Amino acid sequence: MAFTITFITMNDPASIDDVQQWLTELGEPFEPVGVATLQLRPLPVQIVLSDERPIKAHIDVTPSLPLQRLIDLLFALSMKAGADVQLVGTGSVTRAALWLNLADEQDRLRLHNALEVA
Repeated sequence: MAFTITFITMNDPASIDDVQQWLTELGEPFEPVGVATLQLRPLPVQIVLSDERPIKAHIDVTPSLPLQRLIDLLFALSMKAGADVQLVGTGSVTRAALWLNLADEQDRLRLHNALEVA
């Protein structure tokens, strides 16, 4: 299951150059995909930017996704953008709430994989 995080702020939306700089400062490798999308290399995350909409992060949860690294990255980006972390369908979330949502999905995937092997 994929999750979408939005970074809603009252400030002007961040440009792709701003987000590229933030990711570089955080030491997070990425590559541009199209005009307004950045694909993180080690994590299954795409960051989508728009002049009129908030920054969005699309996350594909996998059984081996390092959740703590992902959550640290998302909340670091939210601080840079001056925005709350909003989980689509849930609303504003804390680190713990986001971790629980993602960990539940990760556990579901692990169980599914274990049952397929058994």
